[in-house]
Amino acid sequence: MFRILALPEPILRQKAKPVAEIDGETKKFADELVLFLQKGNKGRPWGVGLSAPQVGQSLRVIAIYSPKSRRYLALVNPEIIWRSKRTTLGLGGDKHFLEGCLSVPGFWGKVRRSSIIKVGYQTPAGVKMVRRFRGFTAPVIQHEIDHLDGILFIDRLQEQNGRLFRLVKEADGREKMVPV
Repeated sequence: MFRILALPEPILRQKAKPVAEIDGETKKFADELVLFLQKGNKGRPWGVGLSAPQVGQSLRVIAIYSPKSRRYLALVNPEIIWRSKRTTLGLGGDKHFLEGCLSVPGFWGKVRRSSIIKVGYQTPAGVKMVRRFRGFTAPVIQHEIDHLDGILFIDRLQEQNGRLFRLVKEADGREKMVPV
């Protein structure tokens, strides 16, 4: 099916091309992206978001998982049309979960992002939508739209003077995060 690309793959630093026309091929790709996010890791979910550039396609298509609705969603040509001034640091509101990326494996950080966003996009069927996202899903969508613009979470961390962490295994097999 697909293979997740990691740095230093050049496509991860390029702005993805808009989908000019949503047709059967676009719908099939979007459905496959969702399916790959959902079951591509040996039958287990890869994570909560995936962009077309991460699988080698320069297209403005993302797939996300919303824990609140327990649904997967594909967004074609997503664009943030409004952002709240209020922000959150990390994923999950008060819990401050670290943000990571399949294309930057083993590294994590707390990125400051808008807590509520309004996104214009098309469904894989070509229906135009405008929808508000909040909570856990808002930063996930912002992360994936950044991918479409060639921006990685480590770039956001750097511009925010945030700390980058690396996942390491201890001698006893336990994992822990250590600052880089």
